[in-house]
Amino acid sequence: MKKVKITVKKIARYDDLIEQYENPIEHACSMELDQTFICNGWERPDGFCLSAWDTVSSFVMALAHGGETSTMAG
Repeated sequence: MKKVKITVKKIARYDDLIEQYENPIEHACSMELDQTFICNGWERPDGFCLSAWDTVSSFVMALAHGGETSTMAG
């Protein structure tokens, strides 16, 4: 299985949605722009936000098993 490198390129925060919830998470993520992580297959790297991992983990798994990146880049 290949290792996969992830670089943080955008961080989204939706204050309008946060205000709608009774117990909002004020600081859900500590990642920074251009921060990099090395993934070992399905294992979430230390410091990688859980919600972001839920979004990208299937792509990481595909890449770790030799998938192509051309259809995953936006």
